[in-house]
Amino acid sequence: GTPSPVKQPELTDMVIFRENAEDIYAGIEWKAGSAEADKVIKFLREEMGVSKIRFPEQCGIGVKPCSEEGTKRLVRAAIEYAITNDRDSVTLVHKGNIMKFTEGAFKDWGYQLAREEFGGELIDGGPWVKIKNPNTGKEIVVKDVIADA
Repeated sequence: GTPSPVKQPELTDMVIFRENAEDIYAGIEWKAGSAEADKVIKFLREEMGVSKIRFPEQCGIGVKPCSEEGTKRLVRAAIEYAITNDRDSVTLVHKGNIMKFTEGAFKDWGYQLAREEFGGELIDGGPWVKIKNPNTGKEIVVKDVIADA
């Protein structure tokens, strides 16, 4: 095996809030070679102008819905947890560099919620924001990181 870069994992203290009803977890997919997959591929190619499907004859297809409501519900719960449990940050993990209209929207909606519902202020012009914990007066930083960065 490969040694872990984390030398003292017992010192790691993080809580993960994970979406498991939308995105790939919605389970909207069709098996490679099925009539349904072929129909979706044909629609994407002929009606939507998609040309980036490699090996379309042997390709399974999935759809990953990402809603503003679902995103804000998740981010709200994470920020409320951070406030209640005196955490110093909330990190939005995403692949918005590749999936701009789903993962990128997740990031944008998360920041929007932090600003609009929790009074988040931009840090150095954004997109990171800071909010004040109403219980302690301490600062909570809402930031993001690309999942494979």
